[in-house]
Amino acid sequence: MTTATDAFMRDIKPFMVADALADFSREEHLMALNYVAGRSGRVVMTESLLPTRFLPVKRRCGR
Repeated sequence: MTTATDAFMRDIKPFMVADALADFSREEHLMALNYVAGRSGRVVMTESLLPTRFLPVKRRCGR
């Protein structure tokens, strides 16, 4: 979170990958994501960054 804010202050457009970060609790994790999203960068998910060939194939039940 502080690195993203520092980058923003240096005219860099930071992003945080929400499902690739950890924190001490769910509440602190959400606070960090909300802080960056509201003030200094974008919050994205891993799926939005990977080409479709690297995404897992969803299987149907019974197969």
